[in-house]
Amino acid sequence: MYDKFRNNEPMWSIANQLALARIRTESFKDEYHSKGLEEGIEIGIKQGEKQGIEKGKKEGLEQGIAIGKKEIFIEMIKGRYHQECSRWIEGLSEKQLKLINKYIFEEDEFEVFKERIDNSN
Repeated sequence: MYDKFRNNEPMWSIANQLALARIRTESFKDEYHSKGLEEGIEIGIKQGEKQGIEKGKKEGLEQGIAIGKKEIFIEMIKGRYHQECSRWIEGLSEKQLKLINKYIFEEDEFEVFKERIDNSN
């Protein structure tokens, strides 16, 4: 039967063309899969870089705001009480920093002010 099929030139040719088409299709699938994978990796890297940059900007902004707040509090205390307090301010919690605005106008003496802030933790 195989010999009959092989001797039938038109049928043999069609079978060979189908086999070649199948091989080409598989080859294209592999090639496009590889290309798609490479492109996907490149896109992922670019998005990761962009997300990393955005995250870095956000964290930098948050740190800058925190540093700026502390510098403002230091200047406020220097202006009100004429005391150097930067080391003390650096050790305060966020809750304590928020209380500075409240207590700075209530207390006339620096030591009383400082004690209220320290004891609020």
